Amino acid sequence: MAVVAVAVAVTGGVLAYFLIPRGGGPQGPGIAYFCAGFSPAPLQAIQLVESGRLQSSIAYQGQTLCVGTRLSQQQIQYLRNLTSASPAVGSSDAKVVVLEYLDPTCPYCALFDAQYGAVLDQYIRNGTVLYAVRYFPTHVMGYLQQGQPQQFDAGVGTWLGLMCIYNRNGSAAFLESLHAVYAIAASYIVNYLQTGNATALNVYPLREISYIGSAYPQCAVNASTSQLEETAQSAINAVSAEAEALGIPNDMLGTPLFVIYGG
Repeated sequence: MAVVAVAVAVTGGVLAYFLIPRGGGPQGPGIAYFCAGFSPAPLQAIQLVESGRLQSSIAYQGQTLCVGTRLSQQQIQYLRNLTSASPAVGSSDAKVVVLEYLDPTCPYCALFDAQYGAVLDQYIRNGTVLYAVRYFPTHVMGYLQQGQPQQFDAGVGTWLGLMCIYNRNGSAAFLESLHAVYAIAASYIVNYLQTGNATALNVYPLREISYIGSAYPQCAVNASTSQLEETAQSAINAVSAEAEALGIPNDMLGTPLFVIYGG
């Protein structure tokens, strides 16, 4: 199986990457698509699932960014259980479920939201898509590894704050806050891309957690770095187990990662 790799490394800032395998998938019921990275490919996968069509892959700008597969009934039920246990927005009767593995500090997640979030929102509003999220702290761990515990704490705290907003204020407030967090990140990422100043990449996690604390003070997080590290590691372990159960290749694991299947 050939593999296409896309990577970005920033000294003193971030490390974000994903590896995308090329390959085919069988035809038949129980179709699903695994889509990785920042591209419009997940939107095409939504259309394919809605129409009941399976393609072995979806390419964008010469790179295969989604792979289509057929899941067993057991795997579909596993996905449904994951979805029901996750923060979700939209109709439970939607034809398509989009389960996104995300990290609020992931630059590719923020850029996807900035570019394609409005289209995904439209699918949610018109009842086509039930959108659910799982925490996959791929990016935020880089801050900890680079000796930046304040940024790490802010990143994990932002996720916990978003969960609090979902539980206290509902799905609409959660989605609005997720968009706001991503908009903050995207503005600093664009600043970095325009200026090359990596300082911007170290600032936006702090601005994200500041937004949570200001807009929803009841959801401010007070936890030690070690406690937040346990939260992050537990999430990483959970994603690893979920990927194994669903047959997601290890070299596809990164953020954003979309699992798109029929509702």
